[in-house]
Amino acid sequence: MPFLRKNKSAKFVEKPVDNSVYDYILNIYNINHKIITVTYADIIESFRRYEVLIKAGNYRKNLISPRDVENLWKKHFIPSLKPLEMDLIQPGTKCLDAGCGAGLPGMPLKIMRRDLDLTLIDANRKKTLFLQNVREELGLTGITVIQGRVEELPDKFDIVFSRAMGKPEVTVPLLKERLNPGGKLLLWTGKREKTDFLGGSCEEIDIDGGGKLVVFKR
Repeated sequence: MPFLRKNKSAKFVEKPVDNSVYDYILNIYNINHKIITVTYADIIESFRRYEVLIKAGNYRKNLISPRDVENLWKKHFIPSLKPLEMDLIQPGTKCLDAGCGAGLPGMPLKIMRRDLDLTLIDANRKKTLFLQNVREELGLTGITVIQGRVEELPDKFDIVFSRAMGKPEVTVPLLKERLNPGGKLLLWTGKREKTDFLGGSCEEIDIDGGGKLVVFKR
């Protein structure tokens, strides 16, 4: 169901999504077609429902920046899928989305790749309750939602994501501790963000529309 917004005359109009967004998602679908277990139409429908849930909940839960509400697909959904474009996530990978907020990037990745074993953690109770609702509304399995802090987790993961947890120089040491040997840390940052402190094997990948994906391999 597409999101409907209210205009000044109190009538509801559908906000369109740029065709380039659908083309990008179709490209990701084709890249991962041997792993994806649902149809392209099902994926688009899940993203539309997720969009509705974020917009409906944002006014009460402050899930994302208000200025991004009307551009969710290009500002949040598409950048979240960059690891799938770059073929960085193997089938059945155990993933952690740290400080996940509205579930970005973890939820878009899970919508595309139902094989992922995904844990979402955030200290904010309103946000974790929202994510539990998203999980149920979209009928997604293989998702664990935890209210808490990364440093309190007993488990370790093959891949750890971080898109809005805080300054990399503060959060990265905590995130590294959650990696299995040979694991990857994926950071979404601004293009000018310094990441030379990471050390080890590190790659920076530009994201269309702004920002970069930093890939650290343990």
